[in-house]
Amino acid sequence: MSGRSIPDLRKRLPIEELSGVSGDHGASRIYKGKVHADPNAESAREQILPLATLLKEITDEWPGAYLEIKQFSLSLHYRQLAIERHEEFFGVIEKTFRQVHPENLEMKAGKCVFEFRHSGINKESALQWFLQRLSDEPEDRRTLSGSGPYPVMIGDDTTDWNSIKMAIHLGGHGIWVGDNLPDSSLPHPARLSSPDHVWEWLKQSWRLVDSNP
Repeated sequence: MSGRSIPDLRKRLPIEELSGVSGDHGASRIYKGKVHADPNAESAREQILPLATLLKEITDEWPGAYLEIKQFSLSLHYRQLAIERHEEFFGVIEKTFRQVHPENLEMKAGKCVFEFRHSGINKESALQWFLQRLSDEPEDRRTLSGSGPYPVMIGDDTTDWNSIKMAIHLGGHGIWVGDNLPDSSLPHPARLSSPDHVWEWLKQSWRLVDSNP
């Protein structure tokens, strides 16, 4: 599950070889080759277009900031923007969003990015959607838990946080990548320091599963 759009993910992942993938923070989903959309996806698509026009005009005047227009959401990146201009830039973006105030759209801050997406669309609802479809499969599935799908969520940004905690609540595994947790509420996820450590963890976990068919 990713905040990236499905077309972007197709450039990075062998989607046809995966049972499922979700993009745009859960708005678009592919399961067993079939494309599905969150019920709020079309509403989100309609609402981001006028906002995208305004934000594009703003970013054209701020070197180092750029707007990524996806199918059902917007990502306003400012990683290359001079640090001394951040505060002024934040004020301009927040003021613009308040003035437009698109119905049901929310503005979320991430790591050097602002996300604009429908308030009813998120990764945790996508997680539940996939788990329900796995549970509905007729064939027996041998899983780590021994009783059904076993959710594993790994993330390093605030948009991942609730889905990480949900995976833990559902009896699965949640991992936060990085130093500082977004908040101190329970349950606490496991922690890894970098993407390299995530890769090592995945390889070790696969060897564990592969040795116990």
